[in-house]
Amino acid sequence: MTRTITLSYLVAFSLGVISFVLLMTFLGWDLIAFTNPTLLFIPALCSGIVMKVLGGLGIAINYAVFCQLVFRTFSGSMKGRKGRVRTFKVILLVVAFVLCGYALYRIIGAFFLSQPQTLFDLILNIYGAVSLMVWIYILPAIRGSYGEGDKSVLDRIRAKIGNARFSLWKGYRYRIRRDYGTVQAAEYERLQGSLDDVRGQLSGLLLLPLALILLLFPPLIGVVLVLWVRLFSLKKRPLMKGERLILGIVSASILMMSLFINLFMSMPSMTSYLDLTYGFAILAGVFLLAYLVLKS
Repeated sequence: MTRTITLSYLVAFSLGVISFVLLMTFLGWDLIAFTNPTLLFIPALCSGIVMKVLGGLGIAINYAVFCQLVFRTFSGSMKGRKGRVRTFKVILLVVAFVLCGYALYRIIGAFFLSQPQTLFDLILNIYGAVSLMVWIYILPAIRGSYGEGDKSVLDRIRAKIGNARFSLWKGYRYRIRRDYGTVQAAEYERLQGSLDDVRGQLSGLLLLPLALILLLFPPLIGVVLVLWVRLFSLKKRPLMKGERLILGIVSASILMMSLFINLFMSMPSMTSYLDLTYGFAILAGVFLLAYLVLKS
């Protein structure tokens, strides 16, 4: 099995090298052609849209972390005071509406308020790309934790037992100890875990379109294609050390290409598409969090 996987990567890389040589021959071995916005537009747009989708979901995760931090910090002052808990919930609800308002602003701006990229937008895009690639792909590849979302039957049984224990603990803390803040913090911690699982699964499904930004580098694209197929079989066989290294290299390459395009290339026609995607992704993330809150 290991030999078959290794052979698949070698074949994909070799075919990619051949394709790269043919591409460079067609371009007259002109490396400057790689900076042509026409060639990069579609790959950069596809990759950028995926980044915005994952980034929008990340906003919802950060909001859940923020709610958890608020309730944990002020849990002492909320003990035995349901009225104060309701006040904090209203404040946090206002923050959620602000996030939705920001998302709508990005969506409306994409249609009617098209403007050149500002320094703030540039910093936000760079931060978003770096944090996304580091936290979702690079660090899990280094730690060997990428793809841990696939659970066995035993893991699912343990999860159900854990849910039952949490329900008992929640009832004791809420009804007997009246420790409302601690309970709310624990609830949002569990919601954050659920959102992390969703984003982790999406990161595997969307790795291939995310890597389209490397389309002008066929050897890497060939390797990504094999890696993407492998992500669907992690339950049977986790990523090997070599595959984790490949995931790290590919993620770093995507990040460098994204930074290069943001810093040194001007593609104003791409901004509207990305703003539209980002706005809808934030709304989807907030609505997903609201659904999980109601479900819990």
